[in-house]
Amino acid sequence: MEAAVTIWHIPLSEGPTVDDHALLDVAERRRAERFLREGDRRRYVRAHAAMRRILAQEAGCRPDRLVFVAGEYGKPALADGSVRFNLSHSGDHAVLATSVEVEVGIDIEIRAIDTQRIARLVLTDGETKAFAVLPADVQEAAFLRVWTRKEAVLKAVGCGLTLDPRNVEVGLGSVPETPELAGQRWRLCDFTLAPGLEPSPIRFTQPHRDAAFPTNETGASVSQAEASIWPVNALIGCLAANKKIAPVGIRSGAIK
Repeated sequence: MEAAVTIWHIPLSEGPTVDDHALLDVAERRRAERFLREGDRRRYVRAHAAMRRILAQEAGCRPDRLVFVAGEYGKPALADGSVRFNLSHSGDHAVLATSVEVEVGIDIEIRAIDTQRIARLVLTDGETKAFAVLPADVQEAAFLRVWTRKEAVLKAVGCGLTLDPRNVEVGLGSVPETPELAGQRWRLCDFTLAPGLEPSPIRFTQPHRDAAFPTNETGASVSQAEASIWPVNALIGCLAANKKIAPVGIRSGAIK
């Protein structure tokens, strides 16, 4: 059977309210205070207050009654294990994945910085060869796709970047690889928040057979049609789960 996962889109452009601040626990408030930039502090408070409201709704309790624990490498979880979740943010947007059935990881990115340099540090040999043959005008979008895949699965496992991402093969093609980590096979699901932030459907995508760039010996490819749907200001993301998940949509906006 397929597992259910919900993805919540949380806009962060508005500043946090008094109620948002009041929801955070002592550890969250201390973390917020450590941000040097006011904008980063405001976005953190907004995202974590929204996360608490959403998790409380899913768990059936009050937001201020949630108790968080940290895994071996710092991944947060609810102490009672009632809801699995993962949070990611980029710029003025955050996404939260929740499930009562499967472990999840999620990542979004709005832009890449120094794509060529970072690619050398995170891509596997096969991914590096596939990346090198792509036209320059689609390399950034392709890199963001592969990077969000890697981040999502590493966050789902709970190890983050303590595991070298060059050891995790996720591919650059339309259909992600299904890497095996921590003794489990991880399913990856790409999604995009387009300009205007109208969520695209989340689904396990099928390969584009037309207008594909030549594949290398690994068989990895990114089609021109696929790359063209990733506008510069789109939020590219990926969801990872340790079981096949049902097609889901993004719920837009944080609950009050």
